[in-house]
Amino acid sequence: MILALSRLLPSNGSKAVALLLLFSLSISSCSLFRKAESEEESEEVGEELDPVPGRRVYDPESGQYVLVEDTPVEPMDTIKWTVIPTDSIPPIQSAEPTQQEQVAGNEVRLLDRGDYGTEFYSAYNVVVMLPFLSQRFNPNSSEIYDNSYWALNYYGGVQMALDELMQQGVKLNMTIMDNKASPREVSSLLNTRSELFNAHMIIGNYRSENVELVAEFARRNDITYVSPHSASSKVGSSNPNYVQVSPTLQTHAEVITEHARNTYGRKNLVLVSLDKPVESARFNYFQNANFMMEGIQEDSVMLREYVVEEGSADFNNINLRPY
Repeated sequence: MILALSRLLPSNGSKAVALLLLFSLSISSCSLFRKAESEEESEEVGEELDPVPGRRVYDPESGQYVLVEDTPVEPMDTIKWTVIPTDSIPPIQSAEPTQQEQVAGNEVRLLDRGDYGTEFYSAYNVVVMLPFLSQRFNPNSSEIYDNSYWALNYYGGVQMALDELMQQGVKLNMTIMDNKASPREVSSLLNTRSELFNAHMIIGNYRSENVELVAEFARRNDITYVSPHSASSKVGSSNPNYVQVSPTLQTHAEVITEHARNTYGRKNLVLVSLDKPVESARFNYFQNANFMMEGIQEDSVMLREYVVEEGSADFNNINLRPY
């Protein structure tokens, strides 16, 4: 056995305990090699042994048990355990670097945590996924495919905004992806590109089916997803990671109705649409918004509706004098 000296200074009582332990260990190691006792000796010794802590120890020189007068009999220390809730005193964790630390290059490190789960990083990974439609570009021609302009113009605006952020000290690692306006391409990117798994934010997509694919991916992986175009109200209803920039049709109707009522009064408003079910069905958004502003729901406060037969007239020549 190896004995290691304690770095703590022992008290007077612990000195006696240490001496006794050292003496006991010495004679115990020697007793391993002494001759086995006879059957009579074992029975006799068994009757004379004192209960713990005993005052009789074996003397290897005489082969007899001798009485030790200075055996320590002080009561042993008792450990008392107290369970402390972790929410009152949080456990010790590794220290995080402060925001003032200088970070080389675009290395991503967690710098600080704010309220409501906000996390501040040394740099942020941003993926922009837009329908550039590069597969439709003809390298032999200087013309850009018409449907590519929306993505190009939006990307130009993103660059301006992100350049301003970088001037304010926000470091960004940008990755640009062409989803080719294809759900198959979007699914392939989501399954193969590590930049998407490591992203702090994803921006983009145009078609609703592509928006839904990325929104679900962002929800599962806890990534903020910003949709710049979709006005669908069903995607974000149960997705806290989804940021919808374009208001829904319901929100449009509510704001338009509020503005029109405040400017012209309810009695001077008329809802007009072509004789198409998909268009006339939108009357409900405006009527519901009007009901909410009235505080009651009765037919007497409904806005008047005017349906124009498709092909019979155009909106520039509609006669609204009867209304």
